[in-house]
Amino acid sequence: MATLAGLKLLLLMLDPLPMFFLGDSQTYLGTAVNLLIPPDRSFVYGFFVRLAAVTTGSLFYLVLLQVIISTASAVILIFILVRFLATRFRTAMPLGVLCAMEPLQLLYERYVMTETLSLFIFALYFLGICYYLDNRSYLRLALVQIAGTALITVRLSFLPVVICFAVIVPLLPLLKSRPFPVKALRIVAAHLAFSLAVTFACHSSYKHLNGFLVKGPAAYQYQSGLFLAADFAPVLSPVDFPDQRLAPAIFSGLVFDLKDRKARGQQHWMEGGLIARMNMVIPDLLKADNAAKTTAVNALKRDPLGIALLALQGFSDYWDPQMLKPSMVTDKGSDRELPPEMLHSLKTDFNLDAAGLPTMKTITGTYFFAAWPWYLVLLCVPLLAAFTLVFNKVGRDKVFLILIATSAVVATASLLIERPTVRYLHPLGWLFFLLAGPVSNSVAHILRRKELQR
Repeated sequence: MATLAGLKLLLLMLDPLPMFFLGDSQTYLGTAVNLLIPPDRSFVYGFFVRLAAVTTGSLFYLVLLQVIISTASAVILIFILVRFLATRFRTAMPLGVLCAMEPLQLLYERYVMTETLSLFIFALYFLGICYYLDNRSYLRLALVQIAGTALITVRLSFLPVVICFAVIVPLLPLLKSRPFPVKALRIVAAHLAFSLAVTFACHSSYKHLNGFLVKGPAAYQYQSGLFLAADFAPVLSPVDFPDQRLAPAIFSGLVFDLKDRKARGQQHWMEGGLIARMNMVIPDLLKADNAAKTTAVNALKRDPLGIALLALQGFSDYWDPQMLKPSMVTDKGSDRELPPEMLHSLKTDFNLDAAGLPTMKTITGTYFFAAWPWYLVLLCVPLLAAFTLVFNKVGRDKVFLILIATSAVVATASLLIERPTVRYLHPLGWLFFLLAGPVSNSVAHILRRKELQR
């Protein structure tokens, strides 16, 4: 553990500067400094930034805290490997060190972004699930669902995983019990009902709190429909719009080709794009968001194969270096300078001269770009999880959950995107090294079986 902490501390000393991604970081800083509640991002992370950086007057302390919790995520990984996945410590420790040195982990520790905090909460969430599966109780199940809710308050992209786990985790004991005694089925059914009830209560409470803070209806966010419509743009058609009287005014005046999946960013953010047209025709933000969400859902119902093809195309785009590498420049935030008002806030509130930071060469930034083949490996983690599920005999319930989680992350990073976005692969690094323990066990089992057959 001392080696792990020492490596993290050394890298922090060599690369201590906070970094930013527009406009997410600017939004979080707005919450931290001015208590502004954003309609489309986490206000919880903004309060975390306020606690770490505003109270101290320096973003260095945010970076320091994120390095600490990133190290804690690696320690949790080691513990899960040894305690729940039958991995020897001499194998688990190097895996933890490699996880701590993974390029996406190192890069986003330094960013005013949700990645590091959300991964730490996910690690705690997964640890809680492991304890629940080890010894089922209503208290442990409730704590798991509370942790899952905390996770989505920081990073909503984990919502599909949290919802799936709320259903799957209570059902996993059925994989071990054959035949199924009636009493066991009743217990599982009771735990499933309890899990769903706690999940519903926690999520509803968060949505109502969010609505109270923004003085709007209860919701996770208030622009998720607009994001979804932009991501689904190549499959959308005027017939999908819920109000056919307004459809021509939106779809007939588009500046960018609706069918061009590479223009989804322009459809979302540029004047003359799909979202700008929707907001122009429907000035009320909530009504525009609801209309956009309904449009996307209608497109999914009308052309599910088209949505599936869009996801496959999005997945394939990662394998094209000519698309991936320019997108990585954007993910690092090096594609544009910080706006004057943000520079002023950073100087005034944090005594940070941030001019030139986006294009500054750093150790973690250089490592991030050099490691681009690694991100292709991360895309294949679900296949590795499926292989491990077949051949591994210990902790198969946990491996199954890893398969679900990695599949959800890859699916999200392939479909709900405007371009290849390696930032969305961030959780896969931790999950890869968590899976590496059972993989090593599977390989050892196969080798032993071959030796016995000789």
